[in-house]
Amino acid sequence: MPRSHRIPVFLFTLATFLVALAAGLSAIYLIEQARLSERQRTASELDAQFARQIEQRLTHALSATHALAATIRQGEGRLRDFDGQALEMMPLYPGVSALQLAPGGVIGQSFPLAGNEKAIGHNLLADTARNKEARLAIDTRRLTLAGPFTLRQGGEAVIGRLPVFLDDPAGGNRFWGFSIALIRLHDFLPSLNLAELERLGYGYELWRVHPDSGERHIFARSRQTLADTPVTTAFDVPNGRWHLSLAPAHGWHDAARLVGEALVALLLAGLLALAAYQYLRHRRVLQESEESYRSLFDSVQEAVYVLSREGVFLAVNQGASRMYGHDPEWFVGKTPESVSAPGRNDMAAVSVLMARAFAGAPQSFEFWGMRDDGAEFPKEVHLARGSWFGKPVLFALARDISALKSHERQLEHIAHHDALTGLPNRVLLADRMYQGIAQTRRANCLMAVGYLDLDGFKPVNDSFGHEVGDRVLIEIARRMQQALRAGDTVARLGGDEFAFLLLGVKTVEECENTLKRLLAAIAQSSDMDGHRIALSASVGVTLFPFDDADPDTLLRHADQAMYLAKQGGKNRYQFHALDGGPQGRGSHLRLAVSR
Repeated sequence: MPRSHRIPVFLFTLATFLVALAAGLSAIYLIEQARLSERQRTASELDAQFARQIEQRLTHALSATHALAATIRQGEGRLRDFDGQALEMMPLYPGVSALQLAPGGVIGQSFPLAGNEKAIGHNLLADTARNKEARLAIDTRRLTLAGPFTLRQGGEAVIGRLPVFLDDPAGGNRFWGFSIALIRLHDFLPSLNLAELERLGYGYELWRVHPDSGERHIFARSRQTLADTPVTTAFDVPNGRWHLSLAPAHGWHDAARLVGEALVALLLAGLLALAAYQYLRHRRVLQESEESYRSLFDSVQEAVYVLSREGVFLAVNQGASRMYGHDPEWFVGKTPESVSAPGRNDMAAVSVLMARAFAGAPQSFEFWGMRDDGAEFPKEVHLARGSWFGKPVLFALARDISALKSHERQLEHIAHHDALTGLPNRVLLADRMYQGIAQTRRANCLMAVGYLDLDGFKPVNDSFGHEVGDRVLIEIARRMQQALRAGDTVARLGGDEFAFLLLGVKTVEECENTLKRLLAAIAQSSDMDGHRIALSASVGVTLFPFDDADPDTLLRHADQAMYLAKQGGKNRYQFHALDGGPQGRGSHLRLAVSR
């Protein structure tokens, strides 16, 4: 070749290499951005699910102060056998380490007392270092949360203080003192199942902004160091906010994969440059390089499609052939609609995205394909404009995301169902309650919210072991589902506590018949490995819209009624008592106990 021709050939070859390398790196960047977006979306959903779980469990634990305050008000400021009542209440509120009473703001009683002796006699209102939340509780007449901080008696904890006011003869009310729930972090944090996040490959931090210093106060974290840019969900706690931050333990990006893809892009650019050089020298060599390019094209693991401006397949690689089960030649001349799962995709919208990509704006979307055997599957598609042997075309890079969708469904099931019984958990129960409230308003009927606790379940675990206890819980869940209608909801809240929703209830008598049927089903004895086990249940019930409250309050009212049912002798049900309004079952219920 004359020397005068060598310089243009070199420059053309170099330009081809640089353009191809830039295109390859741009494609890698776009794909990685799509991967990052998907990872962050998945992490955000998981973070929000665990944040809701923490908020709900903390709220339930702190609701022990309401039950204790109700008992104080019933006794007009006197509480006989505080230790006995606290002993019965503690199992009902997992995470609570101690229950305390502070008449006049001075802690006078604590259960258990062991380990909490130093708290006795502590004046919450006089302690200038820690009286801010106590005075706020009195001023707002609402539950306040203090901490986490180090206790006088040792250990890290949060403390819920609910001010208790009693009616006075003048028609007003007076401050009696505080009902207190002490939650030690080493007791509470294990119940949140945060270790599941580490098992799924995430690091986490549970933190708040300290109200005095304004600094970030981390009080629970994973063993892995958190990435620089975690996703964070904030949730409200009484008089404050907590935050749960989450990030993959090994970072958002797969460095090894990116390096491998960059090397592939470099190799592709080098081969394209070589092909350009050979083309200028000889057409025969160009044809050989085209075959080499096809081989490299087919070696890409993901499915790659080349489409014309009209949306017709010009070529596909072996990855596309493997994905659909058709030979590469089968695709040529066909359109994306020929591989679309019937009724699954909006082909008009796909055409718009293809037009945008051809105009120079890369596009990404999900598409449901159908294999040659009729099986449908989801895939992720990335579109970008390019050139195919001198013609402007669209390159479509696709990957099968069936495994990712399956993983998302598994996470969704874990987040909304109890692992032991398969029943809905608190998160799904709350959603069903919101739906039930709307349905009940439209149908002008009643919805019963029940809170059920098994009587005498702890001896079963102690005597026969947790494996038998778990089988008993599974059997109880099955009986509850059989005793209720298909449209009703049964949920497990934890331990031996269950909740249920009865929808479309016409009368109180209909509700009572269902409750009697439920108690009878649970009371039937069962044979577990030769052991005859007989249990009963205490049930608290509140009726919406007689009790016209939000889901959290409805469940708390049912919980309080269940506690009264236990005090009344167990193996019975009790309706939540409502003040005000006309009396009788047709309107506001005062009291109804099945014996």
